[in-house]
Amino acid sequence: MAGTLLTTKLTIPPPQQNRIKRPRLLQTLNKGLNRKLTLVSAPAGFGKTTLLGDWVSTCKRPVAWVALDENDNDLARFFAYFISGLETMLQRAKNLPLLELSTQHSLESTAALVQIINQISKIPEDFVFVLDDYHRLESKAIDTTIEFLIEHMPRQMHLVISTREDPQLPLSRLRIRNQMTELRIKDLRFSPEEAHDFFYEVMHLPLSNEEVEALENRTEGWIAGLQLAALSLQGRENTSDFVKTFSGNNRYIVDFLLEEVMQSLPEKIQLFLLQTSILDRLCSSLCQYLTESEETDELLTTIERNNLFIVPLDDNRQWYRYHHLFAEVLKTRLKQLMQEQLEDLHKRASFWFEQNGFRADAIHHALEAKDVRRAAELIELSWPDMDKRYQIATWLKWVRLLPEKIIRDRALLSANYAWALLSRGEMESGKSWLEASEKVLENLSAKVGGGEMANEVAATLATAWAYYYQSQGDVLATETHAHKALDLLGEKNYLQRGIAASLLGVSYYTQGRLELAYQSLADGSKQLIKAGNLLFALRGTYLLADIKRLQGHLNEAINVYKQALATAAEQGLSILRGTADLHLGLTELYLEKDDQSSAKKYLQEAEALGEHAGSPHWQYRLRLAQAHIKEAQGDFEEARVLLEEAEQLYVPTPVPSVYPLAAKKARLNIKLGRQAEASRWAKGCNLLEHDLSFLLEYEHLSLARVFLAEFKLKKTEATWENLQSLLQRLYRAAKSEGRFGVVIEILNLLCLSHYVKGEAQQALSYLEEALTLAQAEGYIRIFRAEGEEMTKLLSELASRGQMPAYIAMILGTDYEQEQIKGVEPSNVITDELLEPLSKREFEVLELIAEGLSNLAISKQLYRSESTIKGHNRNIFGKLQVQNRTQAVAKARRLGLID
Repeated sequence: MAGTLLTTKLTIPPPQQNRIKRPRLLQTLNKGLNRKLTLVSAPAGFGKTTLLGDWVSTCKRPVAWVALDENDNDLARFFAYFISGLETMLQRAKNLPLLELSTQHSLESTAALVQIINQISKIPEDFVFVLDDYHRLESKAIDTTIEFLIEHMPRQMHLVISTREDPQLPLSRLRIRNQMTELRIKDLRFSPEEAHDFFYEVMHLPLSNEEVEALENRTEGWIAGLQLAALSLQGRENTSDFVKTFSGNNRYIVDFLLEEVMQSLPEKIQLFLLQTSILDRLCSSLCQYLTESEETDELLTTIERNNLFIVPLDDNRQWYRYHHLFAEVLKTRLKQLMQEQLEDLHKRASFWFEQNGFRADAIHHALEAKDVRRAAELIELSWPDMDKRYQIATWLKWVRLLPEKIIRDRALLSANYAWALLSRGEMESGKSWLEASEKVLENLSAKVGGGEMANEVAATLATAWAYYYQSQGDVLATETHAHKALDLLGEKNYLQRGIAASLLGVSYYTQGRLELAYQSLADGSKQLIKAGNLLFALRGTYLLADIKRLQGHLNEAINVYKQALATAAEQGLSILRGTADLHLGLTELYLEKDDQSSAKKYLQEAEALGEHAGSPHWQYRLRLAQAHIKEAQGDFEEARVLLEEAEQLYVPTPVPSVYPLAAKKARLNIKLGRQAEASRWAKGCNLLEHDLSFLLEYEHLSLARVFLAEFKLKKTEATWENLQSLLQRLYRAAKSEGRFGVVIEILNLLCLSHYVKGEAQQALSYLEEALTLAQAEGYIRIFRAEGEEMTKLLSELASRGQMPAYIAMILGTDYEQEQIKGVEPSNVITDELLEPLSKREFEVLELIAEGLSNLAISKQLYRSESTIKGHNRNIFGKLQVQNRTQAVAKARRLGLID
């Protein structure tokens, strides 16, 4: 499989039996543990990997090891091996707890690495991470990732990089800060003493001290050169002549010595070495198929025993590789001696790798064989798996190695190529290939027998076009192509049907057609689950739950998330690890219900699973949830900081943002007292010039909040008219389209605006309507977040006997019990009148306080008794009480009467 991880790349090289002990270098490596980085940089053949393997065998810290190769330039693949290296280390160190790590990551390096760093910081012991053969990487994105890791590295981690050339990292800065230990050529080359020990103890060659010194000088301590010299000296009687004639720089030394080494080997071993040199790694069955020899086991044993530059990749001696330098020279000789067989060897290797499930290697050798048609077929077949594993960058690299004509000749390959470009955000290139694929499709449709393939390609293109147009905000074109895809796809093509239905649902959601959106998204999720793509299906859960929340169905939204979690749990840990987004969604919903315990629980679970978040929006949504919690706690400044962080982590997707961050920041600025900043946002948006739509609804509501804040400061008629006109239009639109969760917020704003204007009765009327909609679902924060003014209004409404139990839940008081006793709760009562009393009402109130009856008051004020009763009703309404006794008590508490 293209996405298979080779465990041999994670295996720490076992110490060689016959090796030169190098205590001075081991001591340097040990001292370097106090710094962030150890860099081992030298050309091939200086024993970098051997030294590190020897050091690791004596190191008292747990060690993670990854042997890198050219295929790891894909950022997703690099992360997969990086994380697997950590997991392997933790499994070996049985005293260390396993962390929730995964290879499922978005391609946004900083966001993914932040998750990894957070998990690494939980490892209780100091440990070492070795990246071997780093020179094989050419990805700037990976260099940037490693730079970020070093800068923010947890204290318990020490990084070791082994490379033939200096990496593109800020080495000068690390030197100045004394954060790096370096081992280079001058450190790694054999000293005269080490060279002497090597020839005597390892190679068992009785050279004189002068001969050893001569070889050491001429090779400049180059270990591979000394090893090659030793191999050439084996069996020679006159070593002195060989040493005297031994000269030249490294390149010529290598050529000369390899000729000497190869010539001294049996012909069948020479042939075996040349034929198998094309392999990055080799095992017996692969070599047998490649060379058509029945002696591969014996040959591999002989090669290893004779130190012919072969390195075991596992403890079981099943997989090997040649020393890189040796392999390079062998390949050069193979081209010189057997050029006509080279392509056939690569073809045979490609076939073996394909048959044994290593599709990436099969593709590599097909390309090396220049068998572009076979490579194109393999690349085409690999797309679903590579897409599922987020290794699109590697897949695109393969496709780009093909002649363009080959791509265009394969309709499905060109269609998937367009898909891959779109998914990487290369929208214009993707569109260009979609258009090219349409032309290929026309030719395919015209061919006899091309109907089934043409139908599959047409469906793929229709789905890709739907994705493209949704990304461009063209909802009508999205619908058209999504419907076309669904019409073309067979009932059992679950994957494509799931994607098309989901895109259709996103289009409906964008338009605010929530019922249709829910149906399409739910259908898409079911299809994806049938296709075995549960992680893809889980991504749609957020929209399904958000639709229920918008409709005012908090409890149903919670159930959507919980059902998805249950489905994931049935599939096992590997799928459950990708549910961080679901836990975040539950955090937000329980926060609305003011269930702090549940909200905290789900947030902690979300953070613990964050390493495995399937959505590229994970870090962005995490910051939003954390900001909402800080806002609920009244820490508005910290909430602002978290929103700023979220802004840096936002990743565009085909799902439009209906809760723009700029609008969230404007709302928070109002709470922070930064009215000028909020007003600047409002003016810059020109939202009043736009028609109402679901996409702009949150922004229009945010604009209404700005108007309300401005009206509080300066009660101008123009601001009032803008505010009321906007709120009434929003109210009618949301109510008619069934977005009752939004209606509650609109009613709250209508309530507060009328309260500020002094129209208390109208304010309470709107509040009562909002509470009626919200009570069954247990909304709390939507009221509590409105602040002190809402608290006063809720208190007054409760004092009239309206929903006292629910209001008590909102206010966090024992209000209901106090009401039953007939005592007004002092902790929630307002400190001022909703409307001022008139002069006559003050007179009536004072006489009531003196104990006069209505008849007595009417006689004293020369008014009819019915008029006095009317004044009583007005007084009771303004004081929000129900009888004369309550009126007098409240008036005295407010200081209206003595």
